[in-house]
Amino acid sequence: MQTDKDIKRINIASPYLKHRIIKTGKILFDRNKRLRVRFTTNAIIEYLDFKPIEDIFTKAVANRFRKKSLSAVTK
Repeated sequence: MQTDKDIKRINIASPYLKHRIIKTGKILFDRNKRLRVRFTTNAIIEYLDFKPIEDIFTKAVANRFRKKSLSAVTK
């Protein structure tokens, strides 16, 4: 049984991707636990700073699709 794996350089990833990797990923190599904890803490803070902007964007996109769907139904 073969499973595909993605390996990412998390230090150059976007705030969203860092959060997803930290939340759902698996650590394959950890040379320095203190550095990892500091990185994880900073990445979570960065994501939480970014989250309100992401929520506004997601809501705007959903509203736009909803309006397009409604206009297609009424035509």
